[in-house]
Amino acid sequence: MELLPRASSERVPPSRASELMDDPACDLDMLAGALDALSAVNRWFGGLAAIRRPIERALAGRPPGDLRLLDVGTGAGDIPEALGTRLCDAGWKPQFCLADNHPGVLRIARSRAPEARFVRLDAPRLPFVDDAFDIGFAGAMVHHLETDAAARFLSELDRVSRLGWVVSDLRRGATTRLAVGFLGATIWRRNVAARHDGPASIRRAFSRPEVDVLLSDAGLHEAVVRSGPVRWVALGGALAAR
Repeated sequence: MELLPRASSERVPPSRASELMDDPACDLDMLAGALDALSAVNRWFGGLAAIRRPIERALAGRPPGDLRLLDVGTGAGDIPEALGTRLCDAGWKPQFCLADNHPGVLRIARSRAPEARFVRLDAPRLPFVDDAFDIGFAGAMVHHLETDAAARFLSELDRVSRLGWVVSDLRRGATTRLAVGFLGATIWRRNVAARHDGPASIRRAFSRPEVDVLLSDAGLHEAVVRSGPVRWVALGGALAAR
């Protein structure tokens, strides 16, 4: 089994780089194990912090109250779970809508967060009215979309998010390839789905210049992009102002 994707200057679209977890018929036990692996990576390698920190910065100084949040591509629901704990500790009353297009993923997430609202949807379309939520976010989801759909999704997320939004995903490049190769040889060595899907995710990931093009195509000229060795973060609205 290939642990490292081939270096490439061009993005490989999802239609040409399949992931096991995308299959609606994926075994639930295998899916749950892969989601747990991704949750651990979010904790250890900044996926959670990339979403949590800009939301907390944007809310700093605002009087706590009800807060409507949308998570698109929620996976195991680990990010809203951790974020919700922090928001509650700060006096907020978060109300989460967790969205995904995979029935198995939603089944697993619902078992772990029964108090949340769940919606099955296919991005880029978000079936909500304008400003339906205060804050929208998506972690490691955009690489699942074709390029045109990714731009439309960013526009849609901006439309339904009253205060602002944050999107984070893998950044295609050598450092990310090395990191995923290390995980595949160590922590993920017994997890078939994670070992297969990690390299595929990098092939499908956007580079930093491509993210800038996505935002321009989406008409989000005021958005801010921050990037590190393995991931990029795009911020809109109040979340981009700090």
